[in-house]
Amino acid sequence: MPYVGLVHEAALRLHTGGRTTAKAQLSRLLDESERPNVRLLVIPFAAESFPMAGDTMMYVCASSPHLDTVEVDSPIGAAFFDSPTQLANFRRRLGLVEQVALNPNKSRDLILEIAGEL
Repeated sequence: MPYVGLVHEAALRLHTGGRTTAKAQLSRLLDESERPNVRLLVIPFAAESFPMAGDTMMYVCASSPHLDTVEVDSPIGAAFFDSPTQLANFRRRLGLVEQVALNPNKSRDLILEIAGEL
C-alpha cells in the first residue's frame, strides 16, 4: 500500500528532544523515503499559504474508496470523516497541498540540508 507523507518545513526544523534527536528523526525520514512505496513531500516556507495549514490529519485509503476514512486531530480529540462529500473535499484539499509541496527529490534535498545544519 503506498504512503504519501506531507510535512511542513517548520516541523523539520524543530529541535524537539535536542539536536541529536532531531538529527536522528531526519535520518529516519530519509531512510523511510527510500522505500519504493513511500513518497515524502515537504511543504516549504516559500509556500506562504495552503489549504489545511495548521491541521494534522490522516487520509486512509481502503481497498474500496467508499471505505476511505479521514482522521483529523484537534485539541479535544480525534474526529473521523467518511461520507462521500467529506472525502471528496479532503481529497481536493490534499491535492492542492501536494501542488505547493516540493517533489520527492527536492524534499529529500531539503531534509539533507536541514540535517546538515544540525
